[in-house]
Amino acid sequence: MLNVQCSMFASYIFPPSLIRLTPVTILQNPQKALRHPLSLNRLAYLSILYLLSSILSPSIFATDLYWVGPDNGLWSDPNNWSLIPNGPGGAGVPTGGPFIAGDHAFVGVSANQSLTFDGDYPPPNAGFGVLFLSASSNNSLTFLQSSGTLNSASESVGTGALYSQSGGRNAMTSGFTVSGTYSLSGTGSLFEGGGVNISIRGSMIQTGGSAIGNNGVVLSSGGRYSLTAGSLGCDYLEIADGSFTQGGGSVTSGQLFMSRSVSNHSTYNFSGGTISIPVEYIGEVGYASLNQTGGTNTFNTLHINANASYTLGAGVLQSTPGPTFQIETLSGTMTQTGGTNLPNNLSIGGTYRLDGGSLTASVLDNGGQFQLKPAASTSLASYTQSSTGNLDLELDGTTPDLYAHLSPTSSASLAGLLTIDLASNFSHELGDTFLLLDTPSLTGAFSSYNLPPLSPGLQWQPAYTPSSFSLTVVVPEPSAFLLLPSLLLLRRRRLQN
Repeated sequence: MLNVQCSMFASYIFPPSLIRLTPVTILQNPQKALRHPLSLNRLAYLSILYLLSSILSPSIFATDLYWVGPDNGLWSDPNNWSLIPNGPGGAGVPTGGPFIAGDHAFVGVSANQSLTFDGDYPPPNAGFGVLFLSASSNNSLTFLQSSGTLNSASESVGTGALYSQSGGRNAMTSGFTVSGTYSLSGTGSLFEGGGVNISIRGSMIQTGGSAIGNNGVVLSSGGRYSLTAGSLGCDYLEIADGSFTQGGGSVTSGQLFMSRSVSNHSTYNFSGGTISIPVEYIGEVGYASLNQTGGTNTFNTLHINANASYTLGAGVLQSTPGPTFQIETLSGTMTQTGGTNLPNNLSIGGTYRLDGGSLTASVLDNGGQFQLKPAASTSLASYTQSSTGNLDLELDGTTPDLYAHLSPTSSASLAGLLTIDLASNFSHELGDTFLLLDTPSLTGAFSSYNLPPLSPGLQWQPAYTPSSFSLTVVVPEPSAFLLLPSLLLLRRRRLQN
C-alpha cells in the first residue's frame, strides 16, 4: 500500500481507486490491471506519482508530533517527541519545510513544565504547520526562546501556557492567538506577516523587542497588552473588549479602534512612550476611555464618540498639520487637568473640560460645551460658537489670572449660551468687571445667559464692542414702570403752578 503520512492530502491527490491499484498489484495481476478503467497513460502517471511520493512524502506532508519530554527539556532532543499524545518518545525533532511540509508541534502538559526552543528554521523554505502550546487545569507550561528562528503557519498559546521570548525571531503567516501569556523582551522579534490578525485574548507583556502585525492586533474577551519598552507596529490596533497599558516604548499603526460593538468595554492607559496613529476612534460604538498621564500621542484625526472619554493629565496630545480634533457626540467627553493639547482644529460636539494644562489651536468650533477654569491657559486664533454651544467660564477673582477668559488672536463669532460659575470663596462687589473675550474682530452675541445670583440690589450687565465682550456687576437702573408715578406727580405740580 502507498504510505501517505497525511490522509487528508492523500485522499485528494490519490483517490482510493488509485491507491488500491499499486505497482505491486499491476505486476501480480496484469489482466486485472488491464481491465481497470484507467488508461495505460494514467497507470504510468500513477506509477511515477507513487515513486515520487515514496521518496518525497516525508518532506511534503506534515507529521503531528507531541511533546513528551521532561521539565527543562530541549526542543532538539528527539526523545522528547512522540507520534501520539503521551506515547513513547524518539519520534524525532519537528522539522520545517515549504507549504504544508512543516510538522505540527503540540506541546500540552499535565504538570508544571518548561522547555527551551533551541532550533533554527530560517525562511523562506522552512517552517511549521502549526504550533500549539497548552497546559491542563492548575498547571503551567513555559516555552523559552532566547535565540534562533521559528517560522510557522500559525501559533496558539493556550490557557496556562507562557511563551517567553527574550531573543531570536518568532514568525507566522496565518495567524497568532494568545489565550495564555506571551512575554516579549530583550532583542526578541515577533512577526505576523500573512495578513491575519494577532489575537490577544489572554495577556501580552512587552518589555523590549519588536512586535509587528502585517494586519491587525486585536484585544478581545478581556485581553490585556502591557508595553513598557520596545515597539509595536501594525496596520490597525483594535481594543475590542480589553485593556492596553503603555508606560513606554512606541506604538505605530494606521488606525486605532476602541469598542466597536455596543457591549464592548475597552481602556487605554498611557503614561509614557509614543503613540503615532493617524486615525483614532475612542469608543466607536461601545464604552471606552483613553487616560493619558504622560508620553506623546500624535494623530491626524481623533474621534471621541458616544459613551467614550479622553483624559489628559500630563504629556502631549498633538495633531499633525491639517486634521481636525473632534468630540463628535453629546456624550463624548474630553477632560484635561494638565499636559499640553495641540490640535490644529478643535471641534466640540460633546463636552470639553479644560481644568488645567494648556490648549493651543488654530480654530475652535464649539457646538457642545466648553468648560474653562482659570488654572488652564488657551492660545486660539479663532473661536466660533454655534446656537447649540455653551461657553462655561469660572470666576475666582477680579484679576485676569483669576478668571477664565478667551483671547483669540484673529476673530470670534458668538451664539448660544454663556454660563458663569463662581468659585466657592469668591465674593463679588459692585463695579467688578470681567473681560471674558478679547479679539480683533467680534461678531454675534450670546442668545442666553446662565449667570449666578448676586447680592440683593445688584445685577450682571453684559457689554459688547466690536472687539470684546465683558460682564460687570452693576446697580440696576430704575425701570420706566417705576419712574411713572414720579413723572405723573411732577406733571400735576406743574399744572397747579
